Amino acid sequence: MVLSAEDKIVLLRLIAGVSYGFLVYLLGLLRIVSLKDLNTFAWTGAAILYAVTIFLTYRFYKPSKAFNLYLRGLLTYYASWLLTSYVLNEIYSIM
Repeated sequence: MVLSAEDKIVLLRLIAGVSYGFLVYLLGLLRIVSLKDLNTFAWTGAAILYAVTIFLTYRFYKPSKAFNLYLRGLLTYYASWLLTSYVLNEIYSIM
């Protein structure tokens, strides 16, 4: 199966989002960042990491359209990190 450049961009942002969601969950669980500051830290870090994915997308895939560079996979990225941290939190609270 061969992935198109657009699919690779979405996959890159999915992996970045899941990884970041796991990191945010661990930071909250281990109290590395206080729970009071975790929300601000998480949203600011998410924006910074998304900017890094823009750079990586340009470096690896050289998209010809600005949409592919800046917006392709945006919802996937944010949804994956939010859902990852939420689901891990819910699983931990059940145990």
